[in-house]
Amino acid sequence: MLDSMGVSDCLFCSIADESNEDELIAVNRSALAFFDKYPVSKGHALVIPKRHETNFFNLLPEEQLDVWKLLSEVHLVLSEMFQPDGFNVGINISETGGQTVEHAHVHLMPRYGGDVEDPRGGVRWVIPDKAPYWKSESNQHSSEGNLRSSFAAGEIINYREMCEAEKSQLQRGMNFRLSQTHSVLLMSRRDGSPYDDEIIGNGTGLIYEGHDIPKSNSEPYPKLKDQELRTPKGSLTQNGRFFYAAQEFKSGKQQPEQVRVYEKLKVGIWVFAGTFDLVDAWSQKSGEREVFKFELKLISDSSILLGNKRHQEDLPLVHTRLIPSQVKQEVFKRDGGQCVRCASEDNLHFDHIIPFSKGGSSLTSENIQLLCARHNLQKSDSIQ
Repeated sequence: MLDSMGVSDCLFCSIADESNEDELIAVNRSALAFFDKYPVSKGHALVIPKRHETNFFNLLPEEQLDVWKLLSEVHLVLSEMFQPDGFNVGINISETGGQTVEHAHVHLMPRYGGDVEDPRGGVRWVIPDKAPYWKSESNQHSSEGNLRSSFAAGEIINYREMCEAEKSQLQRGMNFRLSQTHSVLLMSRRDGSPYDDEIIGNGTGLIYEGHDIPKSNSEPYPKLKDQELRTPKGSLTQNGRFFYAAQEFKSGKQQPEQVRVYEKLKVGIWVFAGTFDLVDAWSQKSGEREVFKFELKLISDSSILLGNKRHQEDLPLVHTRLIPSQVKQEVFKRDGGQCVRCASEDNLHFDHIIPFSKGGSSLTSENIQLLCARHNLQKSDSIQ
């Protein structure tokens, strides 16, 4: 029995009084956590103070601190159990604020790729008319002539543009079936990157390394552990979802999974590497542990249509070769992050000075330059 100062008709005080600690997710000095009886998502949990108090802000400072500490602990537990793609955290205070149980509580709701059509805004949707602020921003940009209808492989974008394209606040590297049409992988080949991704086939393919189990109290050193196909509860991890999709393709049971790949160039700056077919997956030794590897083949027409209408000036160039990460980083720094023709910092692309089809190389920075979309299209495939 847990020590509670609650009232007899309070549902949450009853849970605090009558629950065995084995039935709780976690507990500390003045707070406890349990699964919501009416979950909005798999793993939806509540963290409450043991003492009965309706308004969260009326809790003693030490009680509030215990609630937040326990919330962080429950986050680790749910991450390990369910492998969610994100979380929402929310507190309802008063009837106007949506509170229906008069005992202070914090919601921790795991989120999964594809659980709603467009997750942008998150908790902002408590007032639906005000939630999609980006629509007013898009209208403003459109009136200013800055709205792009697409971007092409090799184009430099910022984090916000990437999230808008995918209609998701991308927080993890592997995102299987982020929409009904494709999956998304985020990669980084900068110094100190946690995973060993590599470009193969003279720039026509990619080997992507699977991701580690989440760091938690029970697993503080994920790099010492084998990568997993399934969670301890038996559900597929992101590694598992991509792995079995590759196996289904190899066995002829389905078409290859289409995967959009974005590469981190620097903080806040990304490159759309292109759209790929997932064609193979396997496990292999990496030091003393097992990791997963995924082979992807670049699709030549790797554009993303962002709006309902594509403008002629936005048509993508055919992209058939990946440029090595170190070359992109060197070129971006050398050219100052702007078009070498007009100094524009918008709609930038990595351009082959001598096209690959005419003998140019993707492997050296001397043959790569930054061009804006307008000058990239003007140049076309002619040798300048």
